[in-house]
Amino acid sequence: MRLLSLNVNRASAARAVLQVAAVATYTPDIVALHEVGTGQIGVYRTALAAAGLSFVVDSVGAVPPPPAETKRRAAVIVASRWACAAVDGLPARVPWRERAVSAVVDSPWGAVTVHCVYVPVGTSDKAAKHGTMRGMYDALAVPHAGHRILCGDFNSPQEEYPDGTIRPFGRGEMAQAEHDVLRGLAAHDLPDLYRAVNGYPAHEGSWYSPQRNNGFRLDHIFASRSLGGRECGYLHAFRAVPPEGGQRLSDHAAMLAVFAPEG
Repeated sequence: MRLLSLNVNRASAARAVLQVAAVATYTPDIVALHEVGTGQIGVYRTALAAAGLSFVVDSVGAVPPPPAETKRRAAVIVASRWACAAVDGLPARVPWRERAVSAVVDSPWGAVTVHCVYVPVGTSDKAAKHGTMRGMYDALAVPHAGHRILCGDFNSPQEEYPDGTIRPFGRGEMAQAEHDVLRGLAAHDLPDLYRAVNGYPAHEGSWYSPQRNNGFRLDHIFASRSLGGRECGYLHAFRAVPPEGGQRLSDHAAMLAVFAPEG
């Protein structure tokens, strides 16, 4: 089973089609897209269906729209080649419900609950970021039978160290909430798959600022051990300018995870 996760950076309709075409070359069974412009959800649905990912759940169809005076125009999508349906989960536990979706995918290995989230940036709204992190942990740090995946752009951490510790962006309660998600969910069968597969001190950034050459690892995939994660890494080609010139597909690297699930 293959899962690809990508922050699409509120792409235009034309770039959305190119993004899905690139995603399809990795033959994913499940795709999670975050920072989707709410006006482009239909474009993504059509392109994903054409790529064989015809079962699509988005985060805005079942929740009230954000207030018109806000600039909140980002959503998330989970798509699958197998039947999937939205379920209660993260949206009910986070402040900005349109930035989270929970779906159950009917895979050949049984039901897989996929949670996708786009965490607000703390510099623009500390309360929303803290509430999202705390809501994620509270929703997922519970007993659960079956397969689970949590993925998306968490906008955290600021730094990771070879001994497994992290430096969050926030302080106090915010720092604790970031730590609880990034390290605490492992105790509830949602370990960081990148670290589980690659260990320490492996380091890659998924988003790079002009001032920081090694970037920040903001994009994550956490997965139940029963899914048998075998590979997990970043696809930096999505950040590269095409050889023929033009715009790169995103300002984030995609993530690809390969699983060998138990029965």
